[in-house]
Amino acid sequence: MVLVLLSALGAGLVFSSALEVRLAANDRDLHEARHAADAGLALAVAELAHQSDWTAVLAGAAHASFADGPPPGTRMLRDGSTIDLSSLESEATCGREDGCTTAERQAVTLDRPWGANNPAWRVFVYGPSGSLAAEPPGARDWYLVVLVGDDQAEQDDDPARDADSGEPGNGVLALRALALGPRGMRQRIDATVARRPADDKSEIGTTSGVRVLSWRAVLAPNN
Repeated sequence: MVLVLLSALGAGLVFSSALEVRLAANDRDLHEARHAADAGLALAVAELAHQSDWTAVLAGAAHASFADGPPPGTRMLRDGSTIDLSSLESEATCGREDGCTTAERQAVTLDRPWGANNPAWRVFVYGPSGSLAAEPPGARDWYLVVLVGDDQAEQDDDPARDADSGEPGNGVLALRALALGPRGMRQRIDATVARRPADDKSEIGTTSGVRVLSWRAVLAPNN
């Protein structure tokens, strides 16, 4: 009985140690993913400064230079799992992964309460984080995706067009940065950005003519 008791205690210690290691690894992954998503967002902001026509960005006709091929189709992550860029667009637009009808996009929900002015999200930045710079040994290669959408201030009922000058929402975009990793790991950052007026000399919250109006990290459901 003493032997059985000692064996049980030993097994419990092994299980506890393994659990602590797993929790520490998950915490590390979450922090890495958050930094990766933030890097993707910063890259998108810098790239948008070089896009003269944000309507083309909203329509999916213009993409960032950081892109690993045409946007449709699947991409493979380091652990062998895959993601589909079109499914990510649909999921953000209407909560489905197999495409959205106009009625589904315009449906009023808690996350999308603007009806006809709900955004139709399009991929803008997409590619592995390892392509940005040389990574230190042991670093994970996260897949970065930044989607763009019309901001909620728009009133033109057209999510594929930036408002004209003088209209609400002109020169303003919504961004959703995702860092995707193994075992379904996902981190998300939402932001709203705007073109900086020519007479704005402030350097705070600006990057090459684009300023960040809002920023928030969103806990992904699968985390």
